[in-house]
Amino acid sequence: MEGPHENPTRSLLIAGYLSSVRPCISEDIEDQEKASIRRLWVLDPSQAPDSEEVYSRQRGSWRLYMVYIDSIGRFKCMGLALFALLLAGSEFLPEIYMRVWTEKDPESGKWFIGYACLTLITFALSIISYWILFGVFAVKAAIVLHEQMLNFTMRATLGFLTSTKTGNLLNRFSQDTTLFVKVLPSFLFRTMYMFFSSVVLVAIILSSASFMSVSLPAIVVAIYFIQGFYLRTSRQIRHIDLEEKAPLYTYFCETAEGILYIEAFGWRSKNMANGYRLLDNSQQPYYLMQCIQQWLSLVLGLLTAVIAFILVSIVVWGEKGTSGPAVGLSFLSILNFQRTLSLLLEAWTGSETSVAAIARLEQFKKDTPQENVPEEPEDLPADWAPEGYIDFTNVSARYKPARDTPPIIRDFSLAVEAGDKVGLVGRTGSGKSSLLLALLGFLQYDGRVEIDGIDIKNIDPDFLRSRVISITQDSIQLNETVRKNLLPFTINEKDETATEEKTREQQTTDAGLVGILQSFNLWTQIVQQGGLNAMLADTGYSKGELQLFSIARAIVRHRETGSSLVLIDEATSNLDALRDQETQEIMREEFSDCTVLTIAHREETIRRVDFTVALDDGEMTSMGVPQVEADRIAAASQD
Repeated sequence: MEGPHENPTRSLLIAGYLSSVRPCISEDIEDQEKASIRRLWVLDPSQAPDSEEVYSRQRGSWRLYMVYIDSIGRFKCMGLALFALLLAGSEFLPEIYMRVWTEKDPESGKWFIGYACLTLITFALSIISYWILFGVFAVKAAIVLHEQMLNFTMRATLGFLTSTKTGNLLNRFSQDTTLFVKVLPSFLFRTMYMFFSSVVLVAIILSSASFMSVSLPAIVVAIYFIQGFYLRTSRQIRHIDLEEKAPLYTYFCETAEGILYIEAFGWRSKNMANGYRLLDNSQQPYYLMQCIQQWLSLVLGLLTAVIAFILVSIVVWGEKGTSGPAVGLSFLSILNFQRTLSLLLEAWTGSETSVAAIARLEQFKKDTPQENVPEEPEDLPADWAPEGYIDFTNVSARYKPARDTPPIIRDFSLAVEAGDKVGLVGRTGSGKSSLLLALLGFLQYDGRVEIDGIDIKNIDPDFLRSRVISITQDSIQLNETVRKNLLPFTINEKDETATEEKTREQQTTDAGLVGILQSFNLWTQIVQQGGLNAMLADTGYSKGELQLFSIARAIVRHRETGSSLVLIDEATSNLDALRDQETQEIMREEFSDCTVLTIAHREETIRRVDFTVALDDGEMTSMGVPQVEADRIAAASQD
């Protein structure tokens, strides 16, 4: 299966630039952590829903059901409804058969065979129906809807991903997914089944007292008003239930991110009190829902009592000639009718409230900004950008497309010749990383960015990122073997046929991987753990060694693709001076023919570039000689 969310390059880049776990605490990370802690005390209230959304919450929408039905298939759902009808009818056949048995020949045992056969038929239909529902239809709907949610999330703009709270996304992939994977299909089938059962019960009741049909319209009207009043409230309670869980998930995530500050400043008791408050808020809608359920049971019980009173009155003072078994079956059906009607409304309510997950999914698809993908992207060769020439022309970039959002890159222009090594310098927040993100197509920008004369707006984003080697400060670990982590693009390969040629090719590739790991002194540590087949998470690499592993992966990718453009964002920040120097020599040799843009703060790193570009508040303030910039940094560190 292929999809935009399975692009390893995009996953690595997003994870690298958005990871909140840092090997060291710098000023920008500290500010982010403190912001997370502040958000724990006062959570931003959700924006009030507009009138259209309020109406939708109160009245529901059949369009949402069609979204779910279409994910399964309309003809398939019609077949499932037919099974529900057969199952509902077969459930009461044994009771009807028993009535005929007692009327015709109650002393005969021959009728028992027919009774047993009807019971077995009901059992078989129930097994088949539930297998079709949960084994086939629910699985297909879950895959389709989850795929939509995942695709829209993975195709979302970087500004959306950075501004959306983690708890909101987590809530969609946990609570909402559970609703349309497990809860919604169950409630929908129960609704169909209970509806057909109610129709059969009404028919049985009317069969013993035909005058009951006079009161039938009044009963139907009463049920209509009860369900209308009940659903109008329960739908909104369910929406509130879903929304109140999101702040709790955000609280968990941000507490984990800021645990060091919570302990250091003695905020544990206040943080726990805030957690209890959010937990109470998340449970209040559930409690109210249970209260509403009890109210429904009470009202339906009273309605059933009225129906029973009418039936008794008709039988005692009204119709004559009705058989005793028929009257007995009617009274038994009334007892079942109250339970069935209650279950019908509860199932219908469960469907209406669970379909809120579909509503949230549709709203998420509507509100989530997507990356700009050109309608007719440039048809470029697989080895595109062989030179690595870069040209920024009047580039102004924002994390959000809104014009009132201040740009993080302001009117930036720079031409980088093929093979140049450029050092990007500046204080934290000056726009260095944002410039690289714009080059990778992650940010909305005005102006023009060209690579080898091609405007990147006309290039498919996935293809663009696959042709650029990126090394981030954060080490990215896939839950795979060392081999798969070094060759992430092979994760989606399904061809497992082994041939002699493929075996030789694999051996050659493995030899190259081992050689690269040996050059960074990473091989000895894992050779006893399975070598390339060892799980990366079990290797015991330190943070610095994981950074070296990321550099090794970039070198493997460069050798594999021949890419001529390399972006480096403080890739050796966790290494000591000696190992940093050795690593810089390896990278300089491996990327000697590439155009390299490096974000660096270390003096030695800056000395190795051809020229430096200083940024401040998103603007280029100067272009300088590496030696001068390195001396300035050395002097500042001594002060």
